[in-house]
Amino acid sequence: MKRIYLFLYTFIVLFFISCNEEKLPIEKLGEVKYYDSFWPCSADTASLTKTFIFDFNADAKAKGDKAFAEFAFVDLEGNLVPTKELRIEKDGELLDQNSFKVTSSQPEVTLKFTYLPDAKSGTHQGMLRLVSSGGIERICSSEITAGQLLDLFKWEIKFNKSWNPLALGLFWLILIILFSIIVWFLFIRPQVVKTLKIFNINVIEPYFASIPVNGSRKVVFTSRPQKQGIMNRFFMGKIIFEINSSWEHEWNLEPFGNGVMITAPNHYIDPLDTPLEPGTEYTLQDQEDMNNKAKISI
Repeated sequence: MKRIYLFLYTFIVLFFISCNEEKLPIEKLGEVKYYDSFWPCSADTASLTKTFIFDFNADAKAKGDKAFAEFAFVDLEGNLVPTKELRIEKDGELLDQNSFKVTSSQPEVTLKFTYLPDAKSGTHQGMLRLVSSGGIERICSSEITAGQLLDLFKWEIKFNKSWNPLALGLFWLILIILFSIIVWFLFIRPQVVKTLKIFNINVIEPYFASIPVNGSRKVVFTSRPQKQGIMNRFFMGKIIFEINSSWEHEWNLEPFGNGVMITAPNHYIDPLDTPLEPGTEYTLQDQEDMNNKAKISI
C-alpha cells in the first residue's frame, strides 16, 4: 500500500512540476540546403540569413555600448553547437564558438547560417542562450540576474542534403531513357517491326547456300558490301546481307504476315506467290539479262 501512495505522490509532484515549467517560444529560422560536387558542377550550400532585434529597456539604452548582452547557440543539451557542423557569420566574419554580442546602441544583428557537409541531414534544434551581460537587468521582457544563463527561445533549422542538380538531371534522363527502351522492346517494337518466322532460305542457283534467317527482319541479296549499324540492329532488329557478285540487282526477302514476300525490282518472279509457299522453288529472272537467273526455296 505504501508503494502505491509513494507512486501517486511522485506522479502528482512531477505533474505539477511539468505544468509549471515555462516553455520556450520556438523560432523556426528556415532551411539550409547542401549538395555535393559532381563532375564540373561544384558543391554548394544555400545558406539562410536571419535578423534578430533585441529589446533593451530605457535604462540600458541610456548606457549605450556599456549595456551589452552576449549570446551563444547551444543544442538541446546545453552544449555549444560545434563550428565544424554549423557556421554562423556576422557581417561576413565567422563567429567564434557560434556566439555574438549586441549592445543597447546596436540591438540589431543579422546572421548567416551555413551547415557543413559533416552535419546530419534533418531538423536541428537548440536554444539561444544568454552567456554574459553587463549594464542590463532585463532583455526581451526577461529579467536577468548576475551569472544567470538565460535561454531566450528555442531555435530550429532544417538541413537538407540534396542531390547535385547535374547529377539529379542525369539520373532522371537515364531513368527516362531506360523506361523508353523497356516500353519500346516490350510493347512498341513487336507491333511495328515484323521478323521472319522461317528457319532457312536455300539458294539453289547460281550457287548453293543455306542461309539461317529466323528472327531477322530482312534478308538483302546484293553484290555490294554492306553493314548494318549497331544501334539500328539493336532497336530495329537484324538485317542479313547475302553478298555475292551474282546479284547484279539487289533484291530482298521480308516478313509478310506469318510468311515471306519477295521485293525484287528488275526481276521476273516465277511463280508469283505472296506469301511464298514453303517447299516451292522460285525463279528470279533478271529483266536486263535473260541469262542471269536464280533459284531459291524456303
